[in-house]
Amino acid sequence: MLLQSHEMITARSLIAIALFATGCGTTSSTPPPEPPVRAAVTMESIAPLRSHHLEPASDVSDEARTYLDKRMRDHGATATDLLFSVVLLDYDGTARIASRVAEGPQQTAEFSEGEALLRVEFPETFFDLEATLRADALRLVAAATERDPELIAKNYSTMLNSCVECHSLMTKRVPN
Repeated sequence: MLLQSHEMITARSLIAIALFATGCGTTSSTPPPEPPVRAAVTMESIAPLRSHHLEPASDVSDEARTYLDKRMRDHGATATDLLFSVVLLDYDGTARIASRVAEGPQQTAEFSEGEALLRVEFPETFFDLEATLRADALRLVAAATERDPELIAKNYSTMLNSCVECHSLMTKRVPN
């Protein structure tokens, strides 16, 4: 029994020495250093863009360009917000933003006149793609409402295909 007590005291002594040596047995009056603050990752730092605006084909009239600029004013911010909502599985945000996309452009006072101008300058395919985009956005709303990540990814991908097709048509026009 005496040997066991001696071994226990020795083991306790070794633990105390180890704690003291590593600083675990003492309290420190200085807090540990703060980790360095990392800069936020921005789209520009990932892939610098020449411009945040898509240039319509060279034969699009100045009037149509002006109207398109107004019509698509918040288009880029909406697309970015939707991307982050989808990737971060923000179901409510995804449904809200995709619903806005499905509604289409705001019908301001100059909407009818501007749309008539676009219908003269752009082929019907442009408007068909817009209708497809709206339908894609509604499917994305449904997927977000169901809170189904796989369906969200699938529908978002389909929606992006419509975006790219439309942008391609706008920048490399096909005559009517």
